Amino acid sequence: MKLSLLATAAAASLIAAPAQAATVIDLLPIGFGTFVGLFGNLDPATGQFTDEYEFTVADGSVTSTIGSAGIWFTGTALQFTSVTLNGTPFDVILDGAIDFRTLIDLPVTAGKQTLVVKGIAQSHASYGGKVIYTKGAGAAVPEPATWALLIAGFGLVGGALRSRRQVRVTYA
Repeated sequence: MKLSLLATAAAASLIAAPAQAATVIDLLPIGFGTFVGLFGNLDPATGQFTDEYEFTVADGSVTSTIGSAGIWFTGTALQFTSVTLNGTPFDVILDGAIDFRTLIDLPVTAGKQTLVVKGIAQSHASYGGKVIYTKGAGAAVPEPATWALLIAGFGLVGGALRSRRQVRVTYA
């Protein structure tokens, strides 16, 4: 009886679908505190699919784009049903034979970020995208003291130019 239960459990473990772990997006530096990573699926399963990607960052902002391509004469080869980063949906730019979505300057906190792509795929479909991460708070706004120093500097330069001695040139 025990041997029969062990055999059944072993067979069930072989048949059970393995848990799908998220694919890690490697972010590579491109300069000035900016990193880029690529993601995509060249042949998602036909029918409904869900792909999950992860990447880890410090505080900053993320911009991302994703697009689909495929050959299908009676409709779309791949249709996104949702694309989200940490639960924030991407904006739909194109929706039809080619899908294109984007997310611009989403503030993120330090830690793991999760990108989830859901859709419906037909044969010969694919999608791809990129994530651009910028360290820090994204677009910086100067503080009032910085503005004051800038204006004072322009004032000093203007005053110095105005008070310069006039040099007269005389021709003999």
